Amino acid sequence: MALRAIVSKGVTRALGACGLSREGLIRVLARLHSDLASQPDRSERDLSDPDCFLYRIILNDGGRRHDLAFQVNDAQAPGFLFVEGLTHEAEGG
Repeated sequence: MALRAIVSKGVTRALGACGLSREGLIRVLARLHSDLASQPDRSERDLSDPDCFLYRIILNDGGRRHDLAFQVNDAQAPGFLFVEGLTHEAEGG
């Protein structure tokens, strides 16, 4: 069954503040809507919220390495993955 990823407005705003290029933002959003939705790896559960798992993306953009960890709720509604939180770390550049 194909899942649908829903990215909250708060996560979208947080992504915009990460210092990614336009191309980098598009790559991250594409991965959330395609890779996450088609084959989510739910093995890393979020210890602070049992309804959520962490989905990680490591991206090199603009000479910097960006480590993005998204908090994804997979218990809220069948067939949907709600991207509710973001933690970001960057190195280099």
